[in-house]
Amino acid sequence: MSVNCSACGDRIHRKLATKVPRNPKSREIWGGILGAEFLKNCGRYRIPYICLMHFQGGKRTKKNLPRKIPSHEPSQEEHEHWFWDEPIEFQTPRALDEDPEAMEVVSTGADVSEIPKRYKYFFCEKENIVKLLERCWQCQNKSTKMKISYHGIAVTITVFCENCQRTWSWNSTKNCSSNESRPKQKLTEIHMLVTAAIILTGNGYQTVKQIFDVIETPFFSDRTFDRLKSKYLYPAIGIKYNEQMEIVKNFLGETIADGGRLNLMGDGSFDTPGHSALHCRYVIMESLSKLVLDYEVVHHKSGEVKVDMERIACENALQSVMETYDDQVDSFTTDRSKSIATMMIDEFPTVIHYLDSWHFIRSLALDLMKRREQKQFAPMKPWFRSFINHVYWSIQSSGDGDTAKEKLLSFFLHITDIHEGFENCEWFKFRLIKSCEHSESQKQLKNHPDYLNLNDEAHLKSMNVLMAVLQKGNRIDAIKQVSPYFATSSVESFNSRAAHYASKKVYYSLDGFKNRTQIAILDWNSKQLDEMNGTRVVIGEKRFFNKSTKQYSFRKIKTEPDFSWRNDTANIGIRLYKDDKVTDDYETGDDDIEYEDEQDYDSEVRASQQFNADELWNRLELCGDIQGEDDMTEEEQYGESIGIKTEFTVFAKK
Repeated sequence: MSVNCSACGDRIHRKLATKVPRNPKSREIWGGILGAEFLKNCGRYRIPYICLMHFQGGKRTKKNLPRKIPSHEPSQEEHEHWFWDEPIEFQTPRALDEDPEAMEVVSTGADVSEIPKRYKYFFCEKENIVKLLERCWQCQNKSTKMKISYHGIAVTITVFCENCQRTWSWNSTKNCSSNESRPKQKLTEIHMLVTAAIILTGNGYQTVKQIFDVIETPFFSDRTFDRLKSKYLYPAIGIKYNEQMEIVKNFLGETIADGGRLNLMGDGSFDTPGHSALHCRYVIMESLSKLVLDYEVVHHKSGEVKVDMERIACENALQSVMETYDDQVDSFTTDRSKSIATMMIDEFPTVIHYLDSWHFIRSLALDLMKRREQKQFAPMKPWFRSFINHVYWSIQSSGDGDTAKEKLLSFFLHITDIHEGFENCEWFKFRLIKSCEHSESQKQLKNHPDYLNLNDEAHLKSMNVLMAVLQKGNRIDAIKQVSPYFATSSVESFNSRAAHYASKKVYYSLDGFKNRTQIAILDWNSKQLDEMNGTRVVIGEKRFFNKSTKQYSFRKIKTEPDFSWRNDTANIGIRLYKDDKVTDDYETGDDDIEYEDEQDYDSEVRASQQFNADELWNRLELCGDIQGEDDMTEEEQYGESIGIKTEFTVFAKK
């Protein structure tokens, strides 16, 4: 969203501006500094703004008044792009051939772009083109015959003058010239670019087709789209992806050359939100640079024996990374998956396997939330948030598994007003932690909950409820394996971004899912590389309400990302066509439905007459892990998988 500065008149982004005060006295003070033109502009807009450049340090405070700065002088590029009050000399068509940019003018009556740039294409109304071409430029005769031909988006207009018997034609776009001689070169550049734009922005053919139908504009067929993406765009995505992976490999190779080792983190995601997944994608990321190193996609075919797709994808991806970086991997952080924990012990014993702290605490908090409204948990309820903070502190402040475990259990002593002499505890033997680490003043905080009494039966029951939650799934011993250094939050962010390019509400073929995963990696890694190079920086913060914590948090606002990789990929696709040695023409050889990589689930059911009911149900079979084994949760299965069982005696009256 862009706004106009009431002081200097520049059009700027809303994030770089602030509202002018509504108080008449304050606005009058500002007007005395910025001039009468400022007050005039404030009256023109319903909500007037002023850019932050008018404030010292680029930041507005209560005591900071704006200052008057010189108006922005347009650059040479802006001089050429924007419309200026100068007479316009229209050229004849012959002069246009000599200087194709001589008539390029931007009108002041329409909305203009925020950043001046040269555009390659623009929409034009059919009637305006017909009026321009219907007159014969040689004899000025209006009695001409016109034929309009549509080739997808491309339009060809042929005009014949009955007076001078002259024929001429006009094309809306040029053809892609090929290095190989072809009898029919019907592929236009606009078709390739639009196909690339649809895929590289995470959209689908039908969505864009409907947009063109609404604005009554011709569009190419779905088979042409499938043909272009399969033959040219998918290989172009692979080329661009390999180029970026070489950059990532060289960057991390410097770290390894300096004696460092890689700390990885990974997480998997499926192509559907339910239990009918056909594809599982597992992504491995480097923890410090946040760069994606590799991915693996596992496909489950209908009728096959059910397998743990996430474990297979994780093993294949990690093995590929180990081979690429010569086994220079120190640790690997994942969520609490039973199968992955077993796989790490069996296949990668030299790699330290950490558990993600967010997944660990999230499962713990969800179990506590279920018991939060129980009557027996009432005495512990005021300590709920303090306990969650204590778990974070136990994990992040230690780095040693045994110390983290003792710090976690010391919470039960703290809430009973016991802050020292932990070695005298009867229900657990403390060896490393002897007392609380907080200061005496922290115990006297106003919002400090009341301590629990060991002689009160209700208080003892609430402590036993909390202990039962910790014992579930062997969480007490599992905290030893929770990473105090690395978390999979960045991988979760990547999965969220990948869902934009490969939506879980749309079915994709295996090739389509893989290529859209590569597009998501190109997008993610390009942003991380720009941040490391300093071309993408933080410009502010945005306050938002966090539904999980029920508190307000801040999100960083960064400069706009650079999506030049999309243009590069589209140009690679055009280059592949030019270098292609296949002589068949894409218009005469439309693809069958097998080339289609995208199909809406609703349309899939509506077209059920194409296959029988058994085949449909086979596609909807459950895949991956199914909760079983006597209804054990993932936490309990994980505890058994690593052979750890821990039981504590319940708290009792003294």
